[in-house]
This record gives sequence, C-alpha cells and structure tokens, in this order.
Amino acid sequence: MPFVNFPPEDSPDPESNEFIIEIDTGVSTSFHISKGMMTNDDQAQYIVDKGDGNQVTIDGLSDSNFDLTYAAAGVYTVKIKPNAPTAEYLINYYDDDVDAEKLVKIQQFGFAKLKTLWGCENLTDINDIATLVDSTDVNSILRECKSLVHIKNLESWTDWSQVVSAANAFEQMHSYNEAILIDDLSSLANGSGMCTQMFAYNHKFLFDNLSSLQNGQGMFRNMSAYEYEMEFITSSVLTNLNWFLTESGLIPKLTLSECSSVTTANDMLFGCEYISDLELHGFAVDLDTTTCYLVTEAVHLTLIDSLADLTALPSKTLTHGGTGWTSNCATALSNKNWDD
Repeated sequence: MPFVNFPPEDSPDPESNEFIIEIDTGVSTSFHISKGMMTNDDQAQYIVDKGDGNQVTIDGLSDSNFDLTYAAAGVYTVKIKPNAPTAEYLINYYDDDVDAEKLVKIQQFGFAKLKTLWGCENLTDINDIATLVDSTDVNSILRECKSLVHIKNLESWTDWSQVVSAANAFEQMHSYNEAILIDDLSSLANGSGMCTQMFAYNHKFLFDNLSSLQNGQGMFRNMSAYEYEMEFITSSVLTNLNWFLTESGLIPKLTLSECSSVTTANDMLFGCEYISDLELHGFAVDLDTTTCYLVTEAVHLTLIDSLADLTALPSKTLTHGGTGWTSNCATALSNKNWDD
C-alpha cells in the first residue's frame, strides 16, 4: 500500500501556499474533489500533486468536479496550489459530500479558506491554523469530525470574541480531548448544538461570558465525560435552554446569572445525576430536578431563592427529588408562587 512520509506535525512550510492533505482512498483508487471545494471562477486554475509522482491541472469552472485516480488504493499526500492570480480555494464539505470520509489529515491550509469540514468523519489531525471564510459564523465548522484528536491552535483560527453563531460547530467530535483554549465567546448569540456529543472531552472551558447568548439549545448535550463546574454570565436575551445539559451526567454545578427571558427549557437537566449545586437566576419555566443530586435543604433553598418570583404571574412547577427537601423548602417555593 503506498504511503508518503510527512514533515513533523505542526510544521507547515511557511514559504508554501499549497493546500496539503493526506487522503486514504480505502478500497477504491480515487479521490473526488467536489464542486463544493472549488470556486466557480473560469480564470482559476490549480496544479495538483497527487502524491503518486504525478501532477494534474484543474480548471476552476470546467473541472469543478474532478476525480484524482490512482493505480492502487492507499494513503497519499495531495498538494494543491493556484496556477492563476485570481485562484481561490474553498474547503466546504458537507456530511453527504462524496469522499469526505477519505480525508484523514490536513497538513497545511496554504491559500485555501475554510468554511466547513462537516462529515469528514475519519479526519484525525489538523496541523495548521485555518483562515476562515466568515470569521463571525463558524456553524458546523468541524461537525461530525468523529475521529479528530488534534487541532493546531483552534483559539487562533479567528477572533472568537466576535463570533456570533457557532451552531453545531463541534457536534459529534466524539474523540476530541485536547483543551479548547477559547476564552471569550461574549458575542455568541447562537450556540445551538455547539458541543453536543463531544463524548471524550474533559477540559474546563475557559469562557464564562455568554452575555449575548440567545439560543443555547443542546449546547452541551451528551458531554458524558465532562466533569467541571459551569458558571456562565448570561442575560435577558437568552430564550432557549432546551436540552442544554441533557445526559451530561458528571457536571457538578450549574449557575446561570440571568434566565428571566427563558421561554423553553425541555429536559435541560435530564440525566445530570451529579449536579449538587444549581442556581438559575430569574428562571420562570417549569423545572425538573429529579435527576440532580440536590440532597440538602441549603442547596434547595439556594435554588429556590434564584428562581423568579411569580407572585404576580401564573405559577410554575418545580419537580424535585433527593433527601434534602423540607417544609422550609416548600414554604419558600410557595412564597414565590411556584407549585411543588
């Protein structure tokens, strides 16, 4: 089986503007460069080093769907470079793209710009810092990269403090467990599904300011290995907490500083058996804490104190469990016009 040695990881050639990837053709003898990866510029032209000692030239428009063919199935290093001044290259996979599963490493981005690697389920390593097509929208950027274990300096890919939408950005990165060093998501409005099904991830998130978050649906769902406290600065723009922490069972504490505008929170804590400290300030939606580990009167009273006072509003229901519920808790809840 053909195999090509690579330069050391994290060492792209600073003098080269080539887009360099490693592919594994599997049982086939081809790799499909899809239209989604190529700009529709009839002046654009690309030279492709196939990694088997041969080169081909691709025209940006007429050859926008192109198969690299090989004499034998195997692993190859493919290098793509522009052969025209206006040539650009867009990495824009989707989960149903032909041969997305054959991409196994990105050694260098070069002149290529990244939109999404959605569905590159066998991609294990990204050894260079990406230039993004849109620095404020990273929706699905690494979605379903199920085998990914190494990303070079993800925190440097963009100014994360300006990212507005990261829906499904890291969804189903099942194997990833390098620390994500992003420390500012203060502009993030849409975090829906952002970290869902990151089954292996267990490093404390550095960001705590989610003051622009509107949609947190499933944001940390099924993070089954994560065991750190979550304390977030939120605001009255937050409306959706459906499945926020569903089945993220090792998290011991959740504090949200502002929940006054939350209108929907279906199963937001379902399966969170280790939460023993819970504060949801201004929360005014039916709440079920039966799977949480709230076992002292003090913890229940702290939670009740954080809930919205519904005296002048229709009551809501707090469904609770644990051994720490007392008559004092029932009285405190009733005084806020919540149903027990």
